[in-house]
Amino acid sequence: MATSKEVDAHFIVKHQSCSPSFDLPGGKYIEGDNVTIGCDGPYDTIYYTLDGSEPTTSSSTYKDGIILSVIGNMQIKAFSVTENMLDSDVSSSPTYDVHPDPRCKAGEYEPGTGMGRSTIPRWSLAARNCTKCPAGGTSLPQSKGIFSCKADVGYTGPDGGPFEPCPVGSYKDSTGSAGMCQACPELSSTLSSASGSALDCKAVPGAEGPDGGPFRQCPVGTWSDKMGMVKCIPCPPGGTTLSPGKHKYEDCIALPGWTNEKDWSQGPFKKCAVGSYKSLYGPYPCKLCPFCSTTEEEGATKIKLCVADIGCEGKGFGWELGFTKCKHGFFKKTVGNGDCPPCQPGQKDGACGGVFTEVDTKEVAAKKS
Repeated sequence: MATSKEVDAHFIVKHQSCSPSFDLPGGKYIEGDNVTIGCDGPYDTIYYTLDGSEPTTSSSTYKDGIILSVIGNMQIKAFSVTENMLDSDVSSSPTYDVHPDPRCKAGEYEPGTGMGRSTIPRWSLAARNCTKCPAGGTSLPQSKGIFSCKADVGYTGPDGGPFEPCPVGSYKDSTGSAGMCQACPELSSTLSSASGSALDCKAVPGAEGPDGGPFRQCPVGTWSDKMGMVKCIPCPPGGTTLSPGKHKYEDCIALPGWTNEKDWSQGPFKKCAVGSYKSLYGPYPCKLCPFCSTTEEEGATKIKLCVADIGCEGKGFGWELGFTKCKHGFFKKTVGNGDCPPCQPGQKDGACGGVFTEVDTKEVAAKKS
């Protein structure tokens, strides 16, 4: 045969960029798990797709990991690009069977996952059910693992429980294990255990103040028999208490000059009538003024307020003092201390202490006849 013509050919020889690999084997996974792509050699960029299509340099760029976010069967395809090197072949990941995250509500957690990546070789719906935190605990939405449960307000205890309620008389207004139950201010308490706010501290009986404080004892003359009284109840008119901090109505006793006639349960109190007095606190009866004396008004609080009555004279009650009837020929028409003035001519018996004039004597004799 004849010799062929000489032919020249030119070739550019380059290394190929490394082929991507996937760290997560195929199997069942929970939405949100992470896949890492590696490459056994230098590379500049990795491009990938999640829907099974062939990736190009217009596809997503790999950075720190890929989240399993496609519910159902998910497969990643990727290739690497390196300057002055040939693009790598496209690598395909195993098929991942991705199941939805249950997205537990606040106060719940996923018992089968823990805190990080979790594979489930044997899929179990029970392992993915949301479980309530132990009593007294709470958690953020989508929490994973029991240690996501922390002590709620009003409770104490380590993460994961068990949790104990703050006892009556204390509160805790923060979540977590760091806070401790705080005692209510003096003269206050809570209505129940597990209180979560300082405003749950209310005035105890015998005290007053707004919820949360400040608090003080009921002042003298007032009382309170219930929790949470902002203002103590005043005693009825004529009544008072002998000391602050009283917590029942029966602690209200009659003031001097007032009485409730020895009956603790009956009210209201009433003033001592004109002509009587009372100097003691409590349910004692009013005493009558001494002979020939009276008081100028109701509610007298001591015997010295007794003064000479009408038709009587005197300078007051005390040592070497007293009251007597006006002598014949003298008469006092008003209440008050002092001497009886002389009768005036023509005054009749009822107006002048039994003294009769000559004219009066004749009139009486005529009436009798």
